[in-house]
Amino acid sequence: DKLVTLRINFIGANPDPALSGVDKLSGKVNYLIGNDKSRWHTNIPIYSKVRNAEIYPNIDLLFYTKNGHPEYDFELAAGADPALIRIGFQGAHKLQLDSIGNLVISSSRGEFIQPRPIAYHMHAGRLRSVPASYRMIDEMTVAFVLEEYDKSLPLRIDPEIIYSTYLGGSG
Repeated sequence: DKLVTLRINFIGANPDPALSGVDKLSGKVNYLIGNDKSRWHTNIPIYSKVRNAEIYPNIDLLFYTKNGHPEYDFELAAGADPALIRIGFQGAHKLQLDSIGNLVISSSRGEFIQPRPIAYHMHAGRLRSVPASYRMIDEMTVAFVLEEYDKSLPLRIDPEIIYSTYLGGSG
């Protein structure tokens, strides 16, 4: 079986964003590798998410797992431009939008699906949905299209990843 690697690239993004943990968990991790105790690392805090700060101007990228699957969200500060975000896919054979706006990522081993993105912000103490969709930039790159929203408020864009039932094999 041939292993397939699908790599998500953030086109035009800061190549060296500041990384930090978000939502500290109660446990600690120890790395006791080798016999040289000076190279051991102990009592390392663990977090449920990793923040990549300023991946684009005023836009942070969060990585985490949800139901055992990798996920990522964009957090836009007030006034940030979502049009800066460009997502490229290496290792895919084809990208296409299906009839309801989901992004279908085809590989030699099957398909991944990123449902139509979810975007929202807090307005007057309530979560307010912002209609969002994907736009194909080229055959391997997508961007987000957002309907009108209050740009004076922070915004979150959540492009969830689903592994299609077509993806399989021992690889």
